[in-house]
Amino acid sequence: MVQIEANQQYYYGTGKRKTAIARVRLYLDDGGPIIVNGKPMDEYFGWTTWQRVINDAFRVSDTANRFRVVVKVEGGGVNGQAEAIRHGIARALVVYDANLKVGLRRAGFITRDARIKESKKIRPKTGPPRTTVHQALKSIHRRDRRERRDFSIILCALCVLSGKSFLNAQVL
Repeated sequence: MVQIEANQQYYYGTGKRKTAIARVRLYLDDGGPIIVNGKPMDEYFGWTTWQRVINDAFRVSDTANRFRVVVKVEGGGVNGQAEAIRHGIARALVVYDANLKVGLRRAGFITRDARIKESKKIRPKTGPPRTTVHQALKSIHRRDRRERRDFSIILCALCVLSGKSFLNAQVL
């Protein structure tokens, strides 16, 4: 666990991805470690791909080894947490220097990726599955055909009773 001075100035950014929320503080130092939930980044994120995702914002803005980063992250999975930290770092860098915003936005680090997992749909476990729109339209079409057939039979019977030809009958 690394202790941090409480009164030192920092730049703050909140990052979000899926259900992960990262609260990022950038302390202006000579390239201190990235601390995630009290552990070094290498220990918290074992894969180098996750570490690379976190450092992407520094790489794009050419601010690597200028900050000591302290992050508190919660929720989501490991990948969502890494991307939330990247988002938070990018926002904190914009607070530090607004000129970095163009490059970070071009790389796609400023905009929150709002894609989340779609919730499960509720339906009974037993019984037939729901009918689809296509099935419903087919049943309506079949019903219409039956009604047209019934209408033509009635029309034919009326024509016979009135003495007119069925072929000359006017349909609405």
